This record gives sequence, C-alpha cells and structure tokens, in this order.
Amino acid sequence: MHTPAAARARLAATNVVRALGLEVDDVLDLHNSNRLTVRLLPCDLVARIGPADQAGAQVEVDRALRLAEAGAPVGILDPRAPAQVTVRDGFEITLWAHHAPREDRELPAVEFAEALARLHAAMRDADLEVPQFVDRVASALALVEDPSRTPRLTEPDRTFLRETLVDLGVEIDRRGHQQALHGEPHPGNVLDTADGVLFIDLETCCSGPVEFDLAHAPAQVAEHYPGIDRELLEDCRILTRALVTTWRWDREDSLPDGHLLGIGWLQEVRARMAHRRRPRTFRPTLTILCGLPGSGKTTEADRIVDATGAMRLSADDWMVRLGSSLWEEDLRDHIEQMQWQLGQELLEQGVSVVVERGTWGREERDRLREGARALGVRVELRVLDAPDEELWRRISARAAEDPPITREHIAAYRAAFQTPTAGELALYDPRTDPGPEK
Repeated sequence: MHTPAAARARLAATNVVRALGLEVDDVLDLHNSNRLTVRLLPCDLVARIGPADQAGAQVEVDRALRLAEAGAPVGILDPRAPAQVTVRDGFEITLWAHHAPREDRELPAVEFAEALARLHAAMRDADLEVPQFVDRVASALALVEDPSRTPRLTEPDRTFLRETLVDLGVEIDRRGHQQALHGEPHPGNVLDTADGVLFIDLETCCSGPVEFDLAHAPAQVAEHYPGIDRELLEDCRILTRALVTTWRWDREDSLPDGHLLGIGWLQEVRARMAHRRRPRTFRPTLTILCGLPGSGKTTEADRIVDATGAMRLSADDWMVRLGSSLWEEDLRDHIEQMQWQLGQELLEQGVSVVVERGTWGREERDRLREGARALGVRVELRVLDAPDEELWRRISARAAEDPPITREHIAAYRAAFQTPTAGELALYDPRTDPGPEK
C-alpha cells in the first residue's frame, strides 16, 4: 500500500477500534503489501486493512472461523470485536488477536513442519472451498501477456516467464495430489508464540500439492515433512519464485525494492530452469571470486555457472538492468546485501552460488565464508589477477563504466586490495571442477 493510502488506512482502523470503546494511542506497522497490517496499542490488537474494492477480507474471516473450529493452528479474530469485516473510509478492516511472538529462540524447522502438517490435516477436515493453485498461475500469465501492466519486461523475459509458468503449472497439476493449502506459509505468515506455532494471512489459500506450500517455507522444513516428492518440491520452488517474480514486474507493485527483487528473482528462475533435473555431482558450494576490476571474475563466474549450474550474484548485472551508474556505491552496497540474503536462501535449498564482487578485504571474505559454513555448505575462494596494464586493457575494451576507470583508479584499487595469505586460503575447500586457474 502506497504511503498516502497507508496513512488514511491507519486512521480508518484507529477510528474503528476506538468506536468499540478500546483505547488507541499508537499504531505500529507490521507488514505492508496489498494489505496493511498494523498493531494498535495499548488495546493490543491487530488490524488488517485493504482497499474496499479489493475484497477478499470476508473470505479470510470465514476461513479463519472454519479452521479454528477444526482445531487448526491459525491466528484468531480478536474476541473483543465482532467477527466481521468493517468498511470505513474506502477500506475494509478486520480485527485480529495479537499473538506475542517468542523471542528466546528461532522457530525449529521440525516444529514448523509439524504445525504445517496439522494445518493441512485441519484444512482437509474443514472441507474448505478454495481456488486451485493454477488459478494463481493464470493470474500471473494475464500480467505477463499484458505489456501495458508489465511495461518494463523485455520480450525475451516475457517469453521466458510465459513458458516457465505454463510448463511448470501443467507439470505440477499433473503430478501432485490436490488438497487445500495455506498458499503462502513463508516465515512472515508464521508466528512462533507461547501458545504454539500459528499461521496467519488466510487470504492466500488455494488447492494443490503440499509441496506447493513447502516451497514457501525455509528449506529445512521439508526435511521434517513426511512423504515429500523431491522433484515436485523443486518444481514448486521454481514456480512459486516465478509467480512472485511476475508480481514484481507489475507497474502497480508497491513492495519496497520490488523492482530490484524482480530483477534478481528473474535471474534466479532462469538459472534454476536451465539446470532443472540436472544431476548435482557436488555438495552445494559458495564460490567467492576475489580480484580487481578486469581480473577475469565474470569470465570465471560464467564458466562455473556453465559447469555446475550455480547462481551468479553480481551487483553490476542488477545495476545495468536498472539503468544506474556503476559508480553508485550506496546502491551497490544495498544490492550486495540483498544478493547475499538471496544467496543464503539458495544455498539452503541446495543451489550453488558464485559471488562475483571483488571481495578485496579479508573481513568481507571471512563474513561470507562463515555465513556459508553456518549453512553446512562447501566454500571455495578463487583469486584472480593480472598485471595492471592488462587490467587497464580489459577495462578499456569493455567500456562498462561511465566515467571510465582510469590508471589512477587501478593503482588505488591495487593499494587497497588485501591479497589472501596462505593461511587464509587454507580455510577454504579445494576446487571441485577442473577449470584452469586464473
């Protein structure tokens, strides 16, 4: 929800709650997408607010009541308010109990999986009427097919998304056993509370295979959910990423950093489709490329991607797609943070990653290595170099920077570069593919 509308939405929710005789002195944003979710204090309840013409709130209320009756682990409506949708000032508002999250731990994957299995069982018992997951695919296809709604998509990207959505939608529909699902049980829709694990945001419910729900959860959750089809889960992961990628290219999308996410996720979907069903001969690996501009990092990254099916993370790629200058350091830093978050998600799911950003400093390399080790994956460091004159020749030939990198820049970069020592190199795993050293 855009800022002006969000301000009016908060005021509308405040007035609705005060009309119930409850005190509101402060409003805290919890989540903002197509609906705004806020916590109102000191009465301590949660309001979900959306445009009145969007509809869907009544469906969510009905599902919450049915699932609570069936014993499902779901967030409940606040008992101090009527179990209904209130329309005020152009918004539809629903009022929910605030479930205080536990702060003494991170939710264990096994408890997440057990709660999700209980939710699925209750959804079967409740006999909910929900749309099929292929309806969500159809909605995404409608966006892809309408250049007026997705004007920033290039024709090759449009064609790729169309084919991916169609092919995976058909394959998953053909192979998977259908049942009612949450639809988007990602960590943002899961509460770890003193009363147990609870699922919220029931507007997204649909029918499909349980692997479709698991595709939204952290990778380790699937390790504790019985009877999973691993190939179907991988297809569902790619499809769900293709769906949210499509939403990010909608010109009306208001998600913060939505355009950047659309660029990165589209690159991810391309990489995963290119190597779908490809046997993985190595454990997932983080490969860190270390070198100055012009040292051959992009060439090496491309070779690793071709050989192993890894996902390449380069801030330059996203900045070029944005039409931004490669000299915008604040933007580069922001993109690199987003890319590392994406990289960790992929490594957790068994997808290898190549970080192609120079990593001139020991501290940065250590941080990447330690983060990857915490996920239990291999980590390689590849150091690339060339004489300064050769660096200058390559940089001049590619002419990517405007204004261009000068010889003085290269000298300054060389002075700042912290060459890995033998002791540092010993902290990494040996190379696993047979390519030439650079």
